[in-house]
Amino acid sequence: MTTIGPGIHINGEITCDGDLTIDGGVTGQVLVRDGTLAIGQEARIVADLRGTKVRVVGEVQGNIAAGERIDLAAAASVMGSLSASQVV
Repeated sequence: MTTIGPGIHINGEITCDGDLTIDGGVTGQVLVRDGTLAIGQEARIVADLRGTKVRVVGEVQGNIAAGERIDLAAAASVMGSLSASQVV
């Protein structure tokens, strides 16, 4: 499992094999193969997100695509399209 903490901001493309948690900021694109992408409460994302499963608690500006499922918490803020077999 990899974590991008609240004090970190990344500009560019992130590709990960396995679980990834983002509590910081990302501008660009995020691809998680064979794992869960978790967007934490403190996260501020301006990127397109792709993963097997995607959980969002924080803020995302971009499209989200999941091979299986997208989970949106009550506190989640998403401006973009959602694509998955299940959206909860």
